[in-house]
Amino acid sequence: MTGLDQHIPLLQLILRLKKAARDAAGMVVGKTLPLRDLHLRRTTDRGRLVELYRSILSGEFPPVGDDGAAGLGGLLFPVEQVDARIASRLVSKGLTVQQISVLTSAHYDAVAAWVKTGLLPATQLVGEHGSPWVVELKDLVGFLLTYTPLASLAGATGSSSRGLVAKLETIGVSVIAPAGPRGALVKVSDLIESLRHVGSQGDSGPPEKRSEIG
Repeated sequence: MTGLDQHIPLLQLILRLKKAARDAAGMVVGKTLPLRDLHLRRTTDRGRLVELYRSILSGEFPPVGDDGAAGLGGLLFPVEQVDARIASRLVSKGLTVQQISVLTSAHYDAVAAWVKTGLLPATQLVGEHGSPWVVELKDLVGFLLTYTPLASLAGATGSSSRGLVAKLETIGVSVIAPAGPRGALVKVSDLIESLRHVGSQGDSGPPEKRSEIG
């Protein structure tokens, strides 16, 4: 009977959390993330993560929606409230790769590539769980003042990343892709200089093409 005894409370839990998600549907809560993404990649503080799970199970921290996935993995929770609950002492040491991914809307692997290639200065905390990389706020600001993610430019112009590369090359702007297409960057200074040159030359043609792709 042990399996049945455990199955019934689990089913009741799923139904209760699913109902809470339905009841909260339509609430304006800002950006959310699913329960399946609440793991140690998001925080290195295992204790706080366990407390987050407990608060969800107890009903103290209810879901605000459901993406329709089977089970509990699709239950949605407000990003700001999640991060406030799991913020660890690492926050005082800098921003993690996952936090920068959320702040910049860049893919986690893209941010990791910027760090690993040295474009985004970071420090690895070897003594912490998972040896996470952390980035000082001033270094992140300096990085964003120097580079613009190609994906962000493509989104802002309604173009694909591949199509935008061709357009940028016609005005002499190089694309830096240290780890392949994901995480590709454009230097802000190159973009401004090429636009200035195009504006001053009129229709006389683009400047000499530079290519740093790959």
